[in-house]
Amino acid sequence: MQDKLTAYIRVRTIWKEGDRFFLNGKIVRRDSLQVATALSYVAVNVHMDSLHAKPKKGDYWKVTGTYEYRTETYSNNYERTRVYFENPSSLELTMPNDIDEMITFISDSKEFYRIGRKTMMDAQDVLREELFPSIINKDLEKLRTAFTDKQVETLINGFERFENLRHSIWLSQHHIPPNIQQKLFKLNKSFDPRDIKNNPYELVTLGLSFEQADKIAKESFGFTEDHPYRLIGATNDALKSISKWGNTWATADQVLPLVRKRLKLDVNEFDLTESAMSLAVRKFGFTEINGRFHHGTYLFMEMVITHRFKSMLSKKAEWTDLHPEVINKAMENNPFSLTEKQAEAVFKALEYNLATIIGGAGTGKTTVLRTVLRAFHELGYNIHAVALAGKAAMTLKKSVGFQTSTIARFLGQKPLVEGKHVVIIDEASMVDLPTMFQIVLHCSPDVRFILVGDDNQLASIRAGLVLTDMVRSGVIPVTELDIVQRQEGTTGIPVYSALIKDGIVPSELTTGNIHFHECQPTRIIDACANLYAEDPLNSQIIVATNDMKDAINKYCQNTFNGSAEPLIVDMGYRKFGTKFRKGDPVIFTKNNYEVDIQNGTLGKLISVTPDEKKGSFGEVVLNGGRTVLLTQELLAKLDLAYGITLHKGQGSQFKRVIVAVENSGLVDRSWVYTGITRAEVELHLFGEEYKLISAITGLSAKYKRQTYLADLLKEHIERAWVG
Repeated sequence: MQDKLTAYIRVRTIWKEGDRFFLNGKIVRRDSLQVATALSYVAVNVHMDSLHAKPKKGDYWKVTGTYEYRTETYSNNYERTRVYFENPSSLELTMPNDIDEMITFISDSKEFYRIGRKTMMDAQDVLREELFPSIINKDLEKLRTAFTDKQVETLINGFERFENLRHSIWLSQHHIPPNIQQKLFKLNKSFDPRDIKNNPYELVTLGLSFEQADKIAKESFGFTEDHPYRLIGATNDALKSISKWGNTWATADQVLPLVRKRLKLDVNEFDLTESAMSLAVRKFGFTEINGRFHHGTYLFMEMVITHRFKSMLSKKAEWTDLHPEVINKAMENNPFSLTEKQAEAVFKALEYNLATIIGGAGTGKTTVLRTVLRAFHELGYNIHAVALAGKAAMTLKKSVGFQTSTIARFLGQKPLVEGKHVVIIDEASMVDLPTMFQIVLHCSPDVRFILVGDDNQLASIRAGLVLTDMVRSGVIPVTELDIVQRQEGTTGIPVYSALIKDGIVPSELTTGNIHFHECQPTRIIDACANLYAEDPLNSQIIVATNDMKDAINKYCQNTFNGSAEPLIVDMGYRKFGTKFRKGDPVIFTKNNYEVDIQNGTLGKLISVTPDEKKGSFGEVVLNGGRTVLLTQELLAKLDLAYGITLHKGQGSQFKRVIVAVENSGLVDRSWVYTGITRAEVELHLFGEEYKLISAITGLSAKYKRQTYLADLLKEHIERAWVG
């Protein structure tokens, strides 16, 4: 290491490994800071806590610290010397320094979508030397002479992250992590540090642990043990932890021990815990109803949804002489006649502004939905068919023949205000309370809703039990399809799953194309993997926990693909190993709309050869046959997929499903039922018989969730639609 050096760098690539960031870039030669002449390449190895903002490709950073020169050798014996900083004493995100840097920054950054180099050069021809100050000073009048209104909006929004640079440094000095800072700025564009000084426990609502917030409050701002905001913060965090299990309310007996634990009080110290509960009710939006403590946010969401549903059902739905004709025509287009229940579901969806269709596998939900959508289309409605998971949205599109999208994409589009619209929410059991709340706010009261799903499947991960509460309330128009129509040949899967849905253990655990394999927990991984190897192209292993998923993926890769070429990320100054090898099955874990990748999309890694010009590290062929380049952004959201969790598989089906029945509290009746219904042709269950029977006969955890929506619906909605 040598003396300290200060350099401005432009980031070209970023790699994150654990809690460390590795930035690779080039030194920007600025007159104010001349650095080593020819040594223009730089690498920075830094802990994430040292960053006051999340680094992005194209950023300009000021780096200060000790350094060393490292020589890198490439093909054809080409050598490059790089300046290497490890744990620099200072890292600061900076604005572009001049118009050349500004043009490069904007044209290369994703924040400035569709503003390329040509657009920037054309703007420079118009504004000349005034372009740079106009952007920096947000001179809208001048900017509009060189850019469209949409481009001006993009420019302003793109530079928002720089508005809070001075605040970021202050927040970092008070040990507030970058990810919390980003949430803070996103939610509060006119951020004032005094808000944090006054109540640092507000940071808990953004994901900071109470323990971290408590330390900041005491050490940085002198908060005392009995400060009201500390007591309220502890209560809020306690109730939030209960909501992680899907609850929207809790009893005092459930909350008090958690509050006491956060305040680090003895069991017999009641004064502060009781004060905390009292303050939370009086000053923080908590509401006590019949001995239940409701978190203000969730109660508000449940009330908004209730009042919207009440409004929808109190208004008579459109019905003309054309409706029966259109419905009958839509029914006639089916290859076979609808059952009485299916016909009832079709008419009810057209008769009411809000309707729900529920049923298990093989009961004809897709047939009904396809018929309903044809009718709505003929009646001039705009169809908005959505599902929570990307894979579920793709499956829905294939089934109904209409354009579909994920709920996230739907919510990112313009709100539905004018015109005739109907929103169909498929796999509605997966939709949580906050998501349903967003959908309601996104649509005007005249928009019609149809929720379709199986309320016996796994519940949503986040709080709420929307579909089940709608059914349980007894005041929402619901049609249950309960006759199995589809048998998938002689698989027996629909009938088998129907028994399990009702808590009945099949008389034969192995029957038809369903096979139960008695297996000790220590043998499950090996047994599932061996069966998978017999037909990997048509098989999918389903598990309950991430630990089991990781263990199965590691075992399968080592056993079947351990000698394949590994995917190595070469950053020049350092090579990073990944867990992927050529030929691995993979799954994308987040949506990426730019390349039309959905959360849950499966594929196979067919190339691990990097392409520097295209900015990719390899290629993945998706299950549908399309090939995508594996960029750094996609690589960060990729996982092995020999085995996947059931939550990732929900909304998808596979020809041959191998289910690992783990000794986990997650494995209950809903879990087993949902896992079984993922299979199209063949099903294998591995585990101990007593565990499987216990899961089938026990009450599913979802029914232990404490939610208020069903009660509100009963209380506020008149059953005007009955009869």
